[in-house]
Amino acid sequence: MYHSAADVGGAVKQNKMKKIKLEVGKTYRNRKGEVVKIVGTNDSIWPFFGDNEESYNEEGRYYSANWDSPDDLIDEGPDPILIFLHPRMELLSISAIETAAGIPPRTLYKFLKGTRGLPKKHREPLIEILKKVGYDG
Repeated sequence: MYHSAADVGGAVKQNKMKKIKLEVGKTYRNRKGEVVKIVGTNDSIWPFFGDNEESYNEEGRYYSANWDSPDDLIDEGPDPILIFLHPRMELLSISAIETAAGIPPRTLYKFLKGTRGLPKKHREPLIEILKKVGYDG
């Protein structure tokens, strides 16, 4: 399944292709702003395939294009925590999650709004709390 830019908190601000090297299990954004997770590989000229059932070369070029395609993967996608939380924000209390995970107030809120990163020391406790509400990342 792929997500639109609106699903994960905003549109892509650029659509130039960065130098990326695809890896199974990581998420990437295409030129349209959709998020695609690479789910496997095969032995072909387009060895990577995404959860959108499309194929890509190692640099993220979409399989059917010799030119810049809207389906080219151009950048790493959003953090899986953002993909999980964004559509559920109306159902979950961000402050309650912060408290349960021992995260300082407003840290998760600012991360979700894109105004601050999520410090590594808060990731594991946050993931443990999110697993209780269905997160499997």
